[in-house]
Amino acid sequence: MSADIERTLDEILSGVNALLAEAPTGASKDGTIVPKPAVQAGSVRGPARDLDPAPWPSSILALLAMVESDANHPGVAIAGRLAAQFVQARALPLGAGFAGLADVRVSPLLLPRFQRLAEQGAVMLSCDAMFSTWDFSRLAADRIPSILSRMSALLCPDQGDHTDRWKIPHLPERVPLQWISSSEVSQEMRFEGAAESAVIDLDNSSSRVSTILWIDGLEFVPDWWCGMAFRRGQWCPVIQPKR
Repeated sequence: MSADIERTLDEILSGVNALLAEAPTGASKDGTIVPKPAVQAGSVRGPARDLDPAPWPSSILALLAMVESDANHPGVAIAGRLAAQFVQARALPLGAGFAGLADVRVSPLLLPRFQRLAEQGAVMLSCDAMFSTWDFSRLAADRIPSILSRMSALLCPDQGDHTDRWKIPHLPERVPLQWISSSEVSQEMRFEGAAESAVIDLDNSSSRVSTILWIDGLEFVPDWWCGMAFRRGQWCPVIQPKR
């Protein structure tokens, strides 16, 4: 792993915790800010029963992601299940402002962004177990990347006749990735020591789901660098190709 990537990992984990702090939270006995437990695995509504994330730091995702990325590791299957349960269990309800959808639970990384989208005129039309569908026709185009920041990489066009309708996954910590070699990445987006990079691949249902640690609020980090994910036990960058 390159020195540049290694130096950034601690900042990424700090950025994840900072994002979580934006959402409604509770405090643990030691004063650590933690999300309220939420969703049952496989559902967008209802209380969590399988896993309470409160005692665990967000960095537990890094450990689970590392194990899950190594196909030869004996714990690969359970690491994937635990990572999925962890991000589902810390999801939070949308709350007031989302008529008929207030009980739908989304990642605390996305909740404040969804609230800002709604405040600016975007409308959440519907949702299923994985995605919400949004109408952006009443939202100024330049406001979307401003609100979503690097999470603009999650936007997936809704398959239909409405060009202003987009789907967004509820849990950006766990999404399908397409892996590409460094030789396929433009020179400005290459990372020293990373043999591969990843792009989010929501259109391909056959792509394997991976865990992403998202970057946010870090100085001197380009917008197209979304976060980090493990590939065969090694950290690799997740990037957003310029549109």
